[in-house]
Amino acid sequence: MLPSAGRETYLGSARATGYAGDAALAPGTATFHYPAAVPDDQFALTGTWSVDPESLTSKANAGITLNYQADDVYLDVGGTGTITVTADGRTTSYPVSGAPNIYTLLNRSTPERGSLQVSLSPGLSVYSFTFG
Repeated sequence: MLPSAGRETYLGSARATGYAGDAALAPGTATFHYPAAVPDDQFALTGTWSVDPESLTSKANAGITLNYQADDVYLDVGGTGTITVTADGRTTSYPVSGAPNIYTLLNRSTPERGSLQVSLSPGLSVYSFTFG
C-alpha cells in the first residue's frame, strides 16, 4: 500500500475514500460502531453522525479511528466545540471555532505507520484528513 503522505482522505459520502465502517456511509443521520479492526490507510466511525455529501457532522459520542502512514496528519474541521486526539499514548484537545480550518493532529520528523483516535463534541463538521 502506498504511504498516506501527499494525499487526502475525504469523509463525506460523495467522495469518501478509505472508509472501513460497519454501516454504509450514506446521506442522513446514522449511528456507527468501530469494526474489530481498521485496515491500513483507512478510517472508521463510532457514535452518531449526520452524513452529508461533502462532510460528516458529529452528534452523540462521535469518534473517528484512522490508520495511516505519514509524518504529519491534519484534519479539516469547522464549527464550535472541541476535538480530542489520542496518538502514541498521548491525548491532546483542541478548541475549534468558526469556518472549516486545518488542524494539525500529528507532527513527526519521519513517516511512520500508526493509528489515532479523534473524538468530537457535537456539532463539529469534518471534511478530510490530509497527510504530510
